[in-house]
Order: sequence, then structure tokens, then C-alpha cells
Amino acid sequence: MVVKLWRPMLRVTVNGEDVTAVIEPRLISLTLTDEAGLKSDVVDLILSDHLPAARLEIPAAGAEISVSLGYDGRMREMGLFVLDEVSVEGPPDRLRLRAAASTSGASAGGRSALTAQRSRSWALGTTIGALVATIARENGLVPAVAASLRAIALPHLDQLDESDISLLTRVALDHDALCKPGGGRLIFVARGESLTLSGAPMPLIKLAPGDVTRWSMSGRQRPLVDKVVATYQDPVAGGPQEVTVDASDNSIAGAGARGDELLAKAAQTKRLRRSYPTREAATSAAQGEVDRSGREGLKLSISLPGDPDLVAESRLLLEGFRPGVDREWLVTSVTHAIDVSGYRCSVSAEQPG
Repeated sequence: MVVKLWRPMLRVTVNGEDVTAVIEPRLISLTLTDEAGLKSDVVDLILSDHLPAARLEIPAAGAEISVSLGYDGRMREMGLFVLDEVSVEGPPDRLRLRAAASTSGASAGGRSALTAQRSRSWALGTTIGALVATIARENGLVPAVAASLRAIALPHLDQLDESDISLLTRVALDHDALCKPGGGRLIFVARGESLTLSGAPMPLIKLAPGDVTRWSMSGRQRPLVDKVVATYQDPVAGGPQEVTVDASDNSIAGAGARGDELLAKAAQTKRLRRSYPTREAATSAAQGEVDRSGREGLKLSISLPGDPDLVAESRLLLEGFRPGVDREWLVTSVTHAIDVSGYRCSVSAEQPG
């Protein structure tokens, strides 16, 4: 990685209109957080409103805000956000705009709420691709589903007084996937695949000690669980059955309802609370929990000069730090910040699954 020595740049549009010329001279700070989990990406703008004769115009509710960051000659669009919160204060007079990638209400561009509750059912065999495409279309978003997940058939799903984003979160957790709106898309991807929305691999970002201002690593050395047990209903057997995924070798074993005695002997066995409709659904959920547990070990934190290529789910390769740190890491969140101190990033990462 080459440390950027040029002047940082930003571009901000509101409902498609470029307002950079208004924003830039009044900018106190811009903070943009890109998350790999189920949290929404957020941008926070704090602007000086110190001129009584030229007050800043407060955008209307649901305004769509696009932010691009970079340096002289190169910028990257960081996402599309819907205005969520506005506050003014003084002295000194300031205007704060907070916008999120999720839509909790109608936006100026016609995007509706993913948080509105619905009641409906999804037929057995509906694929993840079809599920996401339907919900995206209903909410004015473009579906972006990883090829590895698109054709997976789902069990019958009941959506009873449940929001679309809550339903998608349930499905994502069962398949160790990530689902969130971002950049006008409804994104559903396998966790840790590190693919762009076009399906191409994200570039590996190499870092040496001279590229960062501060770093730390901490965490456990082994997974939280050794085995995960999930229950499913078997109409042939006439009752609940269990499936177990072993973290040590990812082997899968089946047991009847009386398998509790043997499973209890496992030192770190986790039981999923939900009961699943099929063995396949239970196995997928148990495997997803094993994969999540395996990643929740060592954690890496880095502060470094701003780089718009640092995004959630990208991969880092650390070299020259020390044994145990020099390895590949999966980025879980990035905070991009621009203020009087310049442009900088704070990165959190974990071991790839």
C-alpha cells in the first residue's frame, strides 16, 4: 500500500444534485462507517452554519445522499444513503446530517421501507435469488446476490408481522451470509467471499508497518464451540430429530431425540434454539454457526491514512509486523473520517473463515 500524500477530496450529491461546492467550505467533519455485518452503513456530516445571511438549506426528509471519497485524480463512490436524522445547534451554529444505507421510510428516489411489517408466506423451494429479487423490487432496490447463494432453495417461510429486513436477516444467519442495502442495491453475499457485486474478487490490500499509524491484535486462540446441534422436524420419524456439525472436522452426524446424552458429553456444544423444517435447513444453520464461531477468535485493529479502497469484506495482507500478525485478514468494518486533521481510516478485521 502506498501512503497518500495528495489532497483528500470528496463529492456529495443530494437527490442527484452535486452540492460539493456548498458542503466542502463548511465541512467540519465527515464520518462514514462501512459494516460487513447486518448493520446498516452510515454517513455523518457536520457542517458550519455560521453565516446568518446564508443559512444552509436543510434537505427534505428521505433525501438520498451519495458520497465519494479519494485523492486528486481518483475518487470512489462509497454508497447511497437516505437522510435519517437532522439536528442544528449553536453557538457556534452547526448543521448535522445523519443518513443510513437502510430505508426506514420512503426516500426521494422512490425507495420504500425495508422495516415495514408484512404478513405473507413464501413457498417451499423459493430460492434465495428469487426471495431477494422480489423484496428488492418491492422496495425500489436492485438485487445483488452472490452466485454461490442464488440457487439455494429455501424451506417454507412464514413472514408474520415481520419486516422484510428481519426476514432476510433470518435467512442470512442460516446460511452464514450478509444481507443489507447499500448503494441502491439489496446485497446478499456469503460472508468472507470478498467478491465485488459483479462477482470479481476484491483486490488484496498489502500493508507494511510504515503504512499504518497504529495497530493491535487480541482475542482467543480457539473457537467458542466444538459442536453445534440443530433440531428439525421429521414427519417420517414422527418427531424432532437432531443434526450435529463438528467444528474440528466439519463432520455431520444425525441423532434421534434421545441423542442428548451423548451430545452432553461434548465440552463446548452449542444448541440452536430454533427448530428447522428440514434436515437440510438444520444442517445449513449449524454449519453457519460453526463458521461464525471459527472467525470469532483473533481481532485486528488498525489506524492508517485514508484509503477509499478499504471497504468491508475486503482482505488485508500484513507483512513485516511480527509472527502471528503477518497473515491475511478479513475486514469487518471501516470508518472513513475527514476533518481538519485530514483523511484517515480505522479498520477492524478478523481471521477469514
